[in-house]
Amino acid sequence: STPWQDIKNDILYQESVEKTVQAIRAGQKELKTSLPAICWVGRSTTGKRLAADMQPTQFVMIDIDHVPDIVEATMKLKERVIHHEILSKTVFIIHTTPNYGIRMVFRATLPELTTLKAQMEWCRDELQLQEFGDFDTAVKDLSRISFLTTIDDIAFLNEKVLEEKFDTDPISQGATA
Repeated sequence: STPWQDIKNDILYQESVEKTVQAIRAGQKELKTSLPAICWVGRSTTGKRLAADMQPTQFVMIDIDHVPDIVEATMKLKERVIHHEILSKTVFIIHTTPNYGIRMVFRATLPELTTLKAQMEWCRDELQLQEFGDFDTAVKDLSRISFLTTIDDIAFLNEKVLEEKFDTDPISQGATA
């Protein structure tokens, strides 16, 4: 099995994860750090999650915080992705976060955009993400983790993105600014 299959089968369906997410949404924000997490944009070269030890993965993570209408925003974002010439082929996942935000992960494929920040800003502008809530720029750090949530929080999933071979890897080693 692949790492994603393991995550999907072993974590996203866990009752304990679901209960933790429900508790976070009920106000127990301190439980967030007890959720399983993944680092989408960086891979450690030492086994430690330090920015200096991370290599880019070719994935870009978008976080949108403080989303007033999470259901409507998630559905609108999904529709925009489905109808976008590039992102319809490169977005891997869109899901709501335990704190009622939106997270999207996509493969960086535009060769002229050589940093995470440039890829994020391009995506923000292409999909008009600022309409949904606060665009979180902290995810340009290669060591930034993403807390996982339940399978029910996934609005869009394109597992083929993990299998696709892309000709370009535009993000320069360690380039985050």
